[in-house]
Amino acid sequence: MKRKILLFTLLFLLPLPYLPAQDFTGIAHNRGTEQGLPPYPPRVLYAAEDGRLWIGTEKGLFLLRGGEVVPVYHGKEAFNAYITAIVPEKNEKLWIGTQEGIYVYSLKSELLQRQDLRDHRNRPLKAYFQPLGFDPEGCLWIYTGYNQASLYRYCPAENRVYHMGKGYNGFREVNWSGGKKELWYAENRGIFRLRFSGRQVEEKAFFHSGEQALEVSDILVNGKDVYFATSAGVWQSQNEEEPRPLFARDSYIHQMAVRNGYLYCATTGRGIRTWNIARGREERGFRHAEENTFTPADNDIRRVHIRNNVLYYAGSNGYAGSISLDHNPLGIRPAAELSPSSAFTAYKGKLYFLDGSGRLFSYMHPDSIQSIPDMPAGLQTIGLSAEELWAADNQILYRIYEDRAEGFPIPPQAYRTRINAITADPQDRPLLLSDRGIYLLKNGKVAPLEGFSDETYTHYTHAVFDGEGRLYIHAHYSFFLYGRYEDGVFRREGLSEFPYEIKMLLPHPSGRGILAFTPDGVYRFTGGQKSAELLFSFHNRPLWHAYPGKAQALYLQDQRTLMYIPDIREPLVRELVPIPASAVRPGAAVRIPGSRSWLLPDLRSWWYIHPGERKPNVRIHISEAGNLSGNPIRKLEPDPNRNFIHLHAGLQSSLPAREVQLQYYLNGDRSSMRVLPGESGEIYFERLPPGNYTLHVEARLFDLYTIASEKVDIYIRPAWYDSPSFLLFCILIAVSLGGLIIQGIIRTIRRREQLRRRIQETENLALRSQMNPHFIFNTLNSINSLVLDNKTDEASLYIRKFSRLIRNTLDLTRKESVSLQDDIENLELYIQLESERTGHRFRWELHIDPELDTSHTEIPPLLVQPFVENAIWHGLINRPEGGTLRIRYERKNDSMLCIHIEDDGIGREEARKRAASRKHTSHGLTIVKERLELADPGNFFIFTDIKNAAGEAAGTHVHIYLNVKC
Repeated sequence: MKRKILLFTLLFLLPLPYLPAQDFTGIAHNRGTEQGLPPYPPRVLYAAEDGRLWIGTEKGLFLLRGGEVVPVYHGKEAFNAYITAIVPEKNEKLWIGTQEGIYVYSLKSELLQRQDLRDHRNRPLKAYFQPLGFDPEGCLWIYTGYNQASLYRYCPAENRVYHMGKGYNGFREVNWSGGKKELWYAENRGIFRLRFSGRQVEEKAFFHSGEQALEVSDILVNGKDVYFATSAGVWQSQNEEEPRPLFARDSYIHQMAVRNGYLYCATTGRGIRTWNIARGREERGFRHAEENTFTPADNDIRRVHIRNNVLYYAGSNGYAGSISLDHNPLGIRPAAELSPSSAFTAYKGKLYFLDGSGRLFSYMHPDSIQSIPDMPAGLQTIGLSAEELWAADNQILYRIYEDRAEGFPIPPQAYRTRINAITADPQDRPLLLSDRGIYLLKNGKVAPLEGFSDETYTHYTHAVFDGEGRLYIHAHYSFFLYGRYEDGVFRREGLSEFPYEIKMLLPHPSGRGILAFTPDGVYRFTGGQKSAELLFSFHNRPLWHAYPGKAQALYLQDQRTLMYIPDIREPLVRELVPIPASAVRPGAAVRIPGSRSWLLPDLRSWWYIHPGERKPNVRIHISEAGNLSGNPIRKLEPDPNRNFIHLHAGLQSSLPAREVQLQYYLNGDRSSMRVLPGESGEIYFERLPPGNYTLHVEARLFDLYTIASEKVDIYIRPAWYDSPSFLLFCILIAVSLGGLIIQGIIRTIRRREQLRRRIQETENLALRSQMNPHFIFNTLNSINSLVLDNKTDEASLYIRKFSRLIRNTLDLTRKESVSLQDDIENLELYIQLESERTGHRFRWELHIDPELDTSHTEIPPLLVQPFVENAIWHGLINRPEGGTLRIRYERKNDSMLCIHIEDDGIGREEARKRAASRKHTSHGLTIVKERLELADPGNFFIFTDIKNAAGEAAGTHVHIYLNVKC
């Protein structure tokens, strides 16, 4: 019994293969029901933006908030339903699936309500409910199990449920990809995908299991990648290709979560397992307690959930916690995700590295980090030959150029393996070391190394050539295989055991044999030796990495220090700089090409190491251009009339110039950041809008983080034309002009209204003048005389003509203009009546210009009739023997019509005398004149007196000129 206690104590004190948890921020750590969290296995986890965590169990829903466990209530009673799923909607509400129905939970009010769902026949949905997720149209997809085994689509906007299919009794694990409307599910036959498009359903099978039953515990969809946790291990399908195994399952996996190239698995017996997808291996897992151990109950993790880079987990016996996946001790913003296993190399003045998901990046000051185009994710290693950079996954070897990559297929037997390293043979051809053999690029094809026989099928990790042309190959924790190498052909000479982990192999400076760097020390090995010779060791300080220096120099790195050995023949170790104690699982440091500085990646950050300086001395000096030695500027108010800023920014630094760059931006907008070349530069701003600005100038180290900063407050005064007083003046001017314009518009409207009224009045007067009572009375007397004389036919014809004249006159006076043809027709009818009424005492003639289109020429109605009436009753009737009336229509041009009215009566002078004796005043011609001017100011008429040879009055000639189109 004492031995067991002692053994347990030693195991507890010894460092376990797992590292401590990263920044544990547990939100609850409850045992059993003591703090209110019942010991039911968790089924669902969901974390909100503010850190609240909901845990759905078989006996209800619980909320963990600030270390406090609160059961969720439905009404006044605790919500103790069997929880099947939790689906968020716009960070406002949660849709909770249970065996009895679906509930809606408000994240703001924390109130839970039942959602009544009915199908297209208005029947309530029953049985097992599992909400899957929302599609792009905002509709919720729901899977119902047991008897119905159907899929439904609920649209909240329509409050309607659509039936999408049934017969899915075999569903075991499901995962919904809402953006693509895809449903992944597992059943005994394998794993399948349903893709919905309208009413069309496309089914595709993945991972057929044949006759053997397949146990699937979880399906995880992450973009184009799908992960399956099965009884045979964890499998991955990329871009809908056939699944490939990630790792075999030696513990039961309940649920998976993925973030930044890592797969986190909740297991029974192994806690949370972490798998590096790109590197193809398991990373050291998490612990959630400071004592760096789990109790047996803690090892049973049932659910994991990631939100805002925090991993939430829950165990089977009533506890939960969280682990931050961000660890950024210096506040460095990583430009790409790194891991301790990230591969680094320096090539042509640039750093090349793989991030945690196997993507290839390059870095060179002052440029920012850039990804290599046309390169896929999932690369496994990178390496150098003398002149070229290479990268590989387990299918393709890539030759890297600055702007492109060239691929060489790897033989199919390497597809299910891993490429561990790339080195170069003496002819500068890449050698690939894999888990199942060694391959060589020769004559443009990758083929197994000729003469190499892989009998053990172990992991080959390192290879190096010595000065005598021997090739040394190390198998992981196993042996050295060595032999002669000539023109791509390996001739084996021997095999020696070497059961150590190799950090690096280098040729021995003497040219014979090699140096092997292990965590325990540095060994020399020469072909033919049975065992390696230990040159020197690091007591209690295991070596992590080694780097060749100039000549015989070496750089070494252990867990605490970066060291330097000037000459390997005299191993005097000098400490360069300690590695930061807060670095989490640091990887291999990489020296910046052409610099004394190093970059050290840890799990999520980059550390900058500059030997000899704990904190670099960096200062920024901002002055006016042309006065570099002047006092630093902190505030600036330029002339608003010029609105031009010209500053000089200089850098005073103890670091090499190529390691630090100056950048500047305005008002915290880093997206507009500009880089100054070299240690100083000019800053220009032109025509900035008036207002307050803050100019930020930063010194950034390798574009990773800011080590010094200065700022200048700038105020741009508005110009006089931008001042409030000028703006007010412009507003007043605009209002005044607007008032004048409005007043002018009102005046124009009034004038138009007055003109309209005058036109209407003149038309009424014209109508009254045409409807002369004397004319009507005399016409009726004439008709009466014809009737008394029994001249009925003549009386009837007279009545028809008279009625037609009255009707035409009424019709024409309702129009602003009439055709010349209608007006002439009405005038002829009037003259006929007047001739018959006077006993045909005058003759009349009508002449129309042949070039005149009477049907399309428009004139004011009844315009000529008053002149004709005057000619008849004031000129011709007063002449005993009567006379002749001549009317002529003449086309002057396209826009001028002239109407001639000529009579041989007594003349205007004699007519005026007789009218004066009767004391009668006629207004007919006055009305005509006003109508002509209203129709067109260019219209007018002229009277011409006709005289005989003796100079006596012999008639009147009227000329009427109208501006009309004719």
